[in-house]
Amino acid sequence: MKRYGEAEKALKKALENPLYKSPHKAFTNLGRVYYRVGKFAEAERAYKSALKRVPDFFMAYYGLALTYNAMGRYGDAAEALTEAIKMDPAFKGDFEKAKEYFMKIQLKTIDRDTIQDYNDLLEILHY
Repeated sequence: MKRYGEAEKALKKALENPLYKSPHKAFTNLGRVYYRVGKFAEAERAYKSALKRVPDFFMAYYGLALTYNAMGRYGDAAEALTEAIKMDPAFKGDFEKAKEYFMKIQLKTIDRDTIQDYNDLLEILHY
């Protein structure tokens, strides 16, 4: 069973602590929680909050891309995914390598919805 409500509370509590060392990660995880429960506007705000703190945090860009895609904001999704791929140390801006990576994920993961989201976003980049 997914425990998104508990995760949301824990992340918000962490963000209330001014000594918390990595709020960008907490905001990104909060964005994931909101995305998973279909609260896309809240997810967008959380990911943008992460990026205000660490502008080159590629995981926040990935989440933002998925969120925009779910909202039907395909141009914004493509831009966010482009930024993520540029910043992700695994890809260093190599779009073909990114595409190959996401195809490998498709073979190894159980979460088919996430795979489809990434595939949709990669297709948007090529149009």
